[in-house]
Order: sequence, then structure tokens, then C-alpha cells
Amino acid sequence: MSQLIDDVMDFARGRLGSGIAVSIEPIDDIDERLRAVVDELKTANASREVVTEFSLSARVHCDAARIQQLLANLLGNALTHGADNQAVVVRTVAEGTEAVISVSNGGEPIPSHMLLKVFEPYWRPPSSSPGGGLGLGLYICKQIVEAHGGTVEVCSSASEGTCFTARLPLLR
Repeated sequence: MSQLIDDVMDFARGRLGSGIAVSIEPIDDIDERLRAVVDELKTANASREVVTEFSLSARVHCDAARIQQLLANLLGNALTHGADNQAVVVRTVAEGTEAVISVSNGGEPIPSHMLLKVFEPYWRPPSSSPGGGLGLGLYICKQIVEAHGGTVEVCSSASEGTCFTARLPLLR
């Protein structure tokens, strides 16, 4: 219940123009902090395989708690909507001047006509079960990334699966 209330408050702040608040500071151990998120979700989804490829050894100027929230939302969606018999892969890497965080899963692709809608508030795929989330998670992810001066994108196909990729500037 607390997480739902937090999501609604983040949504309201984002919609009122003030955006999601972030407290940017240099973080040297972002991979360790993201690993904690993965470990928590793996414990809650013990039957699922989650593969990690963490190699973001660079200092990242970010709000670590918000980046953990970003990963929790992306990984939670991948575990919910991905194929049960395929691993979810979480990767971090420094590419040039950007920190890149991606989460990919196999399973049914997001139809191309829906890809532009996934970051809209209250959007949920037609396959979502009743009583699921509010459809704010991916909207909040986008707001978090934009508050850091970054971008987030999604690609999805039957052959490659679905991958959400957030790109954040290493320095700010």
C-alpha cells in the first residue's frame, strides 16, 4: 500500500510540473546498490532466473534511491510480463559519457503500436490481470531518468524479447 501511495505522489509531482525530486550526488558503488534490488526481487520470485551483468565501475552522479526505484520497476515488470521459462537479464555498463542500465526478458513482445504508449500514465497492457498495478511504474521510470538528464527507451520483438534501456549522464 505504501508503494502505491508513493507512486501516486510521484505521479502527482510529475504532472504538476515540478517533476520527480532527485538529490544528485557522486555514487561510487551503484552496482552494489542495484545488486541489492535484484537480490530482493529474486527472493520474492524464487522460481525465476535473473542473470546480472554488472560492470558499471565508473562514478555515477545520481540519486541512488531513485535509480534503485527505476531498476525495481523495470525488473518487476520483466518478472511479471516475461516468459516464466526464460531468464531476465539485468545489465549495467559505462558507454562513453553515459551509464547504461538495461533489463530484458523473453516472452510475448509488446506490439509495435503500443510501444509509444508504455511510458504514459495509467497505461497497462491488455494482458494485465485485474488487481495489478496502477500503470504508473513505467511513467515514473521515465520521470526518474529525465530528472537525471537521461533517456529511456524500449524495444520489443518476438525474436529478441523486450528490453528497456535507461541512459544517464555519468557526470552532471
